[in-house]
Amino acid sequence: METFQYSGRNQLTEQTGLGTDINYWYSATANDGRLAQKHNWVTGEEENYTYDSLGRLATAYTTGPQWGLSFVYDGFGNRLQQNVTKGPAPSTVQTVDTATNRLNGAGFGYDSNGNMTGWSTPSGSVTASYDIENRMTQSVTPGVTETYKYVPGNLRVRKSQGSSWVYTVYGQGGEALGTFTGCSVGGVSFLCDAKLRVYFGGRLVLNGWTGVKPDRLGSPDGTHGRVYPYGEVSGSVSVDQDETFTTYKRDVGTGLDYAQNRYYASAWGRFTTADPYRASGGPEEPGSWNRYSYVGSDTVNFTDRQGTNRAALDTNLENVCMFSATTWDELACRESSGLGGDGGGGGAGGCSIGMDFLSTGVSDFDCGSPEPYKPEAPAWECPSNFQAWIDAHGADALATGLSEANVLTAAAIESGWGNGDFAKNGNSFFNLETVWKPGTRMPGPKYAYQSSTHPWMQASEMITKGRFKGYYALVASYNSAADSFKSFAATDGKYLIGVTDPKQFASILVAHGINAGSASYFGSFEKTFQDCLNSH
Repeated sequence: METFQYSGRNQLTEQTGLGTDINYWYSATANDGRLAQKHNWVTGEEENYTYDSLGRLATAYTTGPQWGLSFVYDGFGNRLQQNVTKGPAPSTVQTVDTATNRLNGAGFGYDSNGNMTGWSTPSGSVTASYDIENRMTQSVTPGVTETYKYVPGNLRVRKSQGSSWVYTVYGQGGEALGTFTGCSVGGVSFLCDAKLRVYFGGRLVLNGWTGVKPDRLGSPDGTHGRVYPYGEVSGSVSVDQDETFTTYKRDVGTGLDYAQNRYYASAWGRFTTADPYRASGGPEEPGSWNRYSYVGSDTVNFTDRQGTNRAALDTNLENVCMFSATTWDELACRESSGLGGDGGGGGAGGCSIGMDFLSTGVSDFDCGSPEPYKPEAPAWECPSNFQAWIDAHGADALATGLSEANVLTAAAIESGWGNGDFAKNGNSFFNLETVWKPGTRMPGPKYAYQSSTHPWMQASEMITKGRFKGYYALVASYNSAADSFKSFAATDGKYLIGVTDPKQFASILVAHGINAGSASYFGSFEKTFQDCLNSH
């Protein structure tokens, strides 16, 4: 059982449970809702926090001798220094390219999209590759290569290393429901570990057989190791860790945290790729133009669960906006002269010229709106060539009465996306064939597309093998694409009625003379078409 107590301002002040007992205190003078002190009665550590004039974390230290850190930033919120003020703690000094906000120096590299492609870890250098959607697909560390697979929503579903792999299954809300680890011995793959995750009241309470005791950020509460403000941990991490820092999953090989839409590097206190959510930057807050910064450099009071947009932990922070370095609550934003109002016209535009709600990091927040805008993960977009094919032939495929995605796939592969000669000259998208024996009157001139005397296009030279040796193969021509799809349904539909599995669909096509490619090739096409159709 876990209990929570709150102040009159709805601020979390106490969190207790089995093995957990934490108190939180807030400033009695600063009206900004930021945490000033945290006391863990189980570990005995009492942490204190101070902030600079821009709300960035300036110092974090224990009341006792355990540890202390101070932070130095540039004008765009890049953390340049993390200095130890007492006890053992991680320290860093890094330089930044002022034109791009990217880390520079030995070992760091970026591609043209701003994705970090090279960096160093205690175990050696790391190189990374990305797909067209800027998702990391491979990392190479000394002696180890890992690959990553994703589904729409940028949820990472597979991580593989050599003959071992880990699958993650997600719920409807994007929460990880379990991980399944596979092994391979002697060429035989099998499941060697499974770890289910249990939630209660929206909070993770059980990970495998281990009870989860997160603090207000979602990070481990300190009973199994210290977590410093930017996510570094005391001691070494030898295996992949769930929820090492906030809700992120740490990969031991790269040293990075998977944050759904990108990866976070606790060693440098920043993301490794630019923020994919463009609306999170605006001229009202210069630091928001830094596309690599983590939660505006206030790691104590904000999180960024999806790697796109920071969110406040305290409702008082959600109702605070900034204007000329003065704090205002939401009511003041709406009612102050020139800043907008609840009624009347024209007032709501005030917030767009000089204020920004701290909980969103979004520059175009409308003060007249009842709730801050908190976007979901960037929507998956159907590839343009697939969408164009659906627009052109989706209705034709649907009219066949067969699996729409499978029929669209078959037509695209067989006709080369409509660019083949038979499709361009005779509306033949499936190359339905017959044969003709020389000496009869049927075909007419060689390669006579759209002949006025017969509905055939000669497809090839004479057949040299099989029972039709000496014959010509002929491809049917049609007045329209719709007629071609109808003919396909009439000739091959009887074999395909009710077949939805793409591999089975492809094998039937091949058996009846239609080029469908390999089962895996056909299946990858069909999967993309199906995702496109589902996204409509």
